[in-house]
Amino acid sequence: MGWLDVCIGKRIGWAMTAAGVEVGELAGCIGIADSELIDRMSEPASFTLAELIRMSAPLRCNAFELLPFPGCPLAAPGGVCCCARGAANPRQS
Repeated sequence: MGWLDVCIGKRIGWAMTAAGVEVGELAGCIGIADSELIDRMSEPASFTLAELIRMSAPLRCNAFELLPFPGCPLAAPGGVCCCARGAANPRQS
């Protein structure tokens, strides 16, 4: 799994928690099965920009907040995941 897939999956998960959105609701928004969403968030698979845009409404965020920021240190060996930052992280207020 590439660093980008990991980061996007984590950001989607945090955004789901912050918005109180369940897997079934989000999967329905992008037209896939619950199990496929879970798999795509945890295995090597990517989401299209169109899917991220459809997710953004129920997650109450901008689709671009689900993407890593430029220079994400997760790409570097031993780097801290970029998911520790950003609006999709409920730990940040």
